[in-house]
Amino acid sequence: MGVCVCAPRRPRRSGARVGLAGPKHDRYAASKPSVIRMSPWEELQSDLRRYYDARGIGAVDFDCTHSPVCRAAAEHVGGRFVTAREPTVGVRYLAGWPRILVVSLDPGSLDEPTPIQLRSEEPLGPPNCHWHRTHEGVAEIIYAGTGERLTPAEAGTWFAHLNVVRCCANRVGRREAPNAMFMRCHEYLEGEVRIFRPDLIWSQGDKAWDAMAWALPHLMRKDVVDLDGRPSVWLHSTHPAAHSLRAADKWQEQLADLRARTKAELRVPSEE
Repeated sequence: MGVCVCAPRRPRRSGARVGLAGPKHDRYAASKPSVIRMSPWEELQSDLRRYYDARGIGAVDFDCTHSPVCRAAAEHVGGRFVTAREPTVGVRYLAGWPRILVVSLDPGSLDEPTPIQLRSEEPLGPPNCHWHRTHEGVAEIIYAGTGERLTPAEAGTWFAHLNVVRCCANRVGRREAPNAMFMRCHEYLEGEVRIFRPDLIWSQGDKAWDAMAWALPHLMRKDVVDLDGRPSVWLHSTHPAAHSLRAADKWQEQLADLRARTKAELRVPSEE
């Protein structure tokens, strides 16, 4: 019978880390993925996507529990129900102060679901249309708050825009969506506003005011919305495309009112 002769076992050094030292571990460490920090725009997209997916109200994988009622309401008034348009965000919204969030009514017309979009300078349409006047209003708000005079096109890159009603009724003449659609979208507004964390909210039209008052009453004191300790000034106005503002002098009066209230209410946030 043979005798097995084994090499003596090398004594282990006190305190040595087994299996982690040496070139093999170095290669492993180098191969570990590094943590990639998202940009502010990517974080906003990600937060909104999680919020929309959890509630089924986004342009992607739409599954809103209210959609049968809203579809029936749109078709009842001769419309064509299309889901859903997400907010648009100016490229400088997250880059400085003030962050301005415009809360309007409903999409008016929509051909297909539209995910969140990053907006740069773009055509504004005729001078008396809603989109052009919204840009004019934001330019006045920025001037009153910062003293910086921007063109309407330049001001457009500084604000985010969302609709109280996310889906579209596509009524003839871009008429307003039925009340049933507004009422069922109210519950989603607070979550969106919290994600955007604006310094100033400009709501446009009576039903935008109704939605703000319904969704955020517990956050309001006077004309300020308290977002987890971050004050956000709330300005409300008649919808820029309303018949009552068709005359140029009436629109100029509204711009003057936006300037005055911004100057009175908006404050640079404390560094503390």
